[in-house]
Amino acid sequence: MADLLDMLSCIPRVPDSGSTTVAISSSSSQSRLGGCLNNPKYYSFIAVLALIATTMLVQVSHMVKLTLMLLITATTGIVNIYSWKDIFERYDMVRFQEYSSDMVPSKFTMTVMIFIMMVSLYYFSRHVEKLARTLFLWKIEVHEQKEKVYEMRRWNEALVTNMLPEHVARHFLGSKKRDEVRPSKL
Repeated sequence: MADLLDMLSCIPRVPDSGSTTVAISSSSSQSRLGGCLNNPKYYSFIAVLALIATTMLVQVSHMVKLTLMLLITATTGIVNIYSWKDIFERYDMVRFQEYSSDMVPSKFTMTVMIFIMMVSLYYFSRHVEKLARTLFLWKIEVHEQKEKVYEMRRWNEALVTNMLPEHVARHFLGSKKRDEVRPSKL
């Protein structure tokens, strides 16, 4: 949101592309231009950081993340292509004078880059969520198995104490831990 507000606050400062008051090639005019005119790609990179931050939300469903990511991508793309049209054209003319006829405009490349980053970060987020769910289910399963083992052990101890005399049952039940340790050392 802060990135978008900053991007939209930069729009009125753009002079007409046909204006003779600002010379593109002079270094003094470039230093007078605002930060959004000197490097508009910076704001698109901030949108990518916002996508990464959205990916890191752990307790949020993947659908909410996808909605936020689509909102960030769509609004940044709309601002890049429509609102910042003149800013990106001026940036391309200043930075890529010798390549201007053969290159794809920066406003499109930045928008496509943000979209590709959104898709890849969404798939990464979905993969992490699936892993977290799988680990949670495995944890529950291990806990249930431990409970079953504990119940079986108590059942076996009750059977041994009911079938054998007390001093013999204590001998076998007391030595069970030594028997359990021996096979694991092999």
